[in-house]
Order: sequence, then structure tokens, then C-alpha cells
Amino acid sequence: MGATPIRLGQEFSGYAQQVGYAKERAQKSVEVLREIALGGTAVGTGLNRHIDLPKKMLQHPEQRTAIAFTRRKIISKRRAEAG
Repeated sequence: MGATPIRLGQEFSGYAQQVGYAKERAQKSVEVLREIALGGTAVGTGLNRHIDLPKKMLQHPEQRTAIAFTRRKIISKRRAEAG
């Protein structure tokens, strides 16, 4: 069985499509990674922590990376996915 010949343009079109797919996957990953679980306590409940702690903790990485991070609403979700 021999390979079917294709034009060079067809080959590069395939490469371009793969780059596009990779870019989409990377952008989706960034959206997920922007959420940070900040409860302010060991188990993530936020019990007995200062009310402004998550906001203040998000400022530091935002200033260093210019990425707008957000606080994860359901803190236990990421912990469940990792374990």
C-alpha cells in the first residue's frame, strides 16, 4: 500500500489546522486556571478569615502576570478533581 500524494499546500493546511486546535485548547486551559481556590483556611471554608483576604491575595498574581484571576466559588471542586 502506497501513500496517496498530496500537494504541499494541503499538508501545510493540516499543520495550520492543528495549530488552531492547539490555540483553542490553550485558551480554554487559561480560563480554567484563572480560577483560584481561596478559602483562607486549610479546608477552604473561609471560616474565621479576614473578609478581604481573597481579594488581597488575588492582587499579587494579577500584578505580576497581568492576568485577571478570580476566586473559585466552589472551593472543594478543584480539590476533588486533583485527588
